[in-house]
Amino acid sequence: MSDFAAVQSLRPSDSTMASISRMAIRSFSSTAAVAQSAAQQLVRPPVPVFGVDGRYAAALFSAASKQKELDKVERDLKVVGELLEKNKDVAEALKSPILAKQDKRQIIQKLAQQHQLSPLTLNVFNAMIDNNRLSLMPKILKTFATIMSAEHGEVLVTVTTAQPLDSSQEGHLQQVLERFTKKGQKLNITKKVDAALIGGMVVSIGDRYVDMSTASKIKHYSKIIEETVV
Repeated sequence: MSDFAAVQSLRPSDSTMASISRMAIRSFSSTAAVAQSAAQQLVRPPVPVFGVDGRYAAALFSAASKQKELDKVERDLKVVGELLEKNKDVAEALKSPILAKQDKRQIIQKLAQQHQLSPLTLNVFNAMIDNNRLSLMPKILKTFATIMSAEHGEVLVTVTTAQPLDSSQEGHLQQVLERFTKKGQKLNITKKVDAALIGGMVVSIGDRYVDMSTASKIKHYSKIIEETVV
């Protein structure tokens, strides 16, 4: 038998090839259907979120939505966030790469019992422990808060000034910021003070960021002077 004939003899018949093609198509269709079903089952957050913290926050939002526990989970995360802010020892212990996972689970379990955390919240925290993601907890809490603000029709605003605003300034600022909202939306304003700004303010509203601080202006003009001198 020639080399060509030998190769030809190894070639699958047309009927065999057709059968393989049909099997491949069925397999692909089945996989695509599973993926589509999973995507349809996922309750997407009202705003896009990104990164690892976004994935955890979005997964928790989806699970809580399906089980009608959004309000409960939102309360849980606020409680945990406030606790970690006040108790730095607990916060550092949970982030520590040295502390064993079992010890971290015991801390989380104790928090869950003390503050009656939802099983959903506890499950997410345990998943974070298993995947060594507890260091991302502050980001995950913040991302979930952003999702819930959008769910409530709120627009997150952070205003940082060199010194506290008086009531008149706050009222005027409120009026200006409301121009950025759509019908049905409401502002959720967080006010901060940072003396390093010297004067003026820095405003973050939604995905917009405006730096009107004196420090920023000084930096800008200093750069212009330096470039002129050079």
